[in-house]
Amino acid sequence: MAIVAADWGVTVADVRALAPQVRIVDNPAETIPEEDGTYSLDRDRRVTVTQVESWIVDAGVMVSGEVHRWAKIKDENNVAWVTKAIKAIVAVRAAAYAVAAAFPAMAGVNDMANANAELWSRYQLDLEILKNTVGEMVDDEKANANGMGGSFRFPRTRLPDSLRF
Repeated sequence: MAIVAADWGVTVADVRALAPQVRIVDNPAETIPEEDGTYSLDRDRRVTVTQVESWIVDAGVMVSGEVHRWAKIKDENNVAWVTKAIKAIVAVRAAAYAVAAAFPAMAGVNDMANANAELWSRYQLDLEILKNTVGEMVDDEKANANGMGGSFRFPRTRLPDSLRF
């Protein structure tokens, strides 16, 4: 299996798509024309392309560590799916960093009504789902290799009905 770069193919454009309200610029000193749109006020805080690229790599390394078992997956379809999922999760984490840096007053953990909190919550949920899925894929492949069949594990109930028989 080929080792994927720490950025997992995530680009600055991917982060821009998730955080359109963040002004990502090459040069933070450049002036922005007023007619450029809703978020183009000159007083808006800017994030540089270099910062975003470093957050992408940081996020890629962190996610890779969290789902380290992905390297044990042998099925090429599963590898392709996991690679796409990791790319999406890395982009969301980097976008959360960008929003928090651009709007630090809204980056508090108690205010869950901001874009940073939404992106971070999405990142955490997606990462947890991916970790569980990768673990199941590895366990299923191991069980099938040993001739034991499927793992017969079922996900935890998210909406319990409180009826017990």
